[in-house]
Amino acid sequence: KTRSARPPSAPILRRDHSSMSFYPEDIEYSEKYDDDEFTYRHVVLPKSVAAAMHKLTQCKRLLTEHECESLGVQQSSGWVHYAIHPPELHILLFRRPK
Repeated sequence: KTRSARPPSAPILRRDHSSMSFYPEDIEYSEKYDDDEFTYRHVVLPKSVAAAMHKLTQCKRLLTEHECESLGVQQSSGWVHYAIHPPELHILLFRRPK
């Protein structure tokens, strides 16, 4: 079953994940990484922030820029939440054009 998301072309990533999820005490930001089109980063949410995010979206859609800010995710403009990654729904995947 495909999860609805904004934009509609946003993928749902799947992988085998047998270890337990890691929840940091504070929001954690990855280093940036690139391909030919985009710059990427991921953001790991603490359990309390992840619960607030789940309440907003029921894990059925991507977050808007305003929703990310309201959860405390601080990034420069242009970053878009582009994919939902079960089973680690507390890890937000962002990208922006190069």
